[in-house]
Amino acid sequence: MVTAGHGQAGVATSGASLALDAALAATSDFAACFDVLELSAASSGFNDVLCRHFIEGYGQADGYERHTLGGPASALLAESAFRRAWPVESYALGRSRPFCWTTSEWPGEQGALARRAMERLAAAGVEGGVSLSVRGPIQRATLVTGFCTVSGLSAFAGDGLDRWQVAVSRFHARLCEVLSPQVTLPDLSRREREILHLTASGLTALAVARELEVAEATIKFHLAGIRKKLGVSKTSGAVAKFQSLTGLLS
Repeated sequence: MVTAGHGQAGVATSGASLALDAALAATSDFAACFDVLELSAASSGFNDVLCRHFIEGYGQADGYERHTLGGPASALLAESAFRRAWPVESYALGRSRPFCWTTSEWPGEQGALARRAMERLAAAGVEGGVSLSVRGPIQRATLVTGFCTVSGLSAFAGDGLDRWQVAVSRFHARLCEVLSPQVTLPDLSRREREILHLTASGLTALAVARELEVAEATIKFHLAGIRKKLGVSKTSGAVAKFQSLTGLLS
């Protein structure tokens, strides 16, 4: 059997990257981007792929998620209890490099809940995979897991993990471009936005009241309404969420 030399392999890799970039450039929403990721995952040797894209700091439920798993495995991913116990995703979010795992051997949490989660995943027909996260700009994060058989993990020996990380990084960059214009603030009034801007600059409620020439109680009333609309319990959380969203829109 004739194998490609390093030069030929480099040309093939470069061609694949160009094709991926071209496919991503033609996308205009999360679903279309995911379709490109799915094709890239399949060509890389994965049977299925899971993607989560969200803004860190105020709840991943506010983001986007899609996967190609079916049957019992798909049902597992819909269970919040399973997702909390599944050790792979939390471990991936704490790393900057992709890693391989199997349902019998994995890094990170090794407690009873994690073991049970992996046992359930194995029972659903999943043997292992590769997981990684990509962050930025602002607080954007993409978490991708490609699922494959244990024998399929051998395809990621050598520079296989590097190639997959490059592909996911390109995917993440395009997602940020596509989704940023779609990120909108909750229905905040002009006065509420003004108060948030002033609060974000470091002013206390009393200082904001003096600046706007209103009572401090009025500012606190508005801040309570803002926290409710943004779904946070503290004013600092409201400021962080507001800054992340306005940063994405700037």
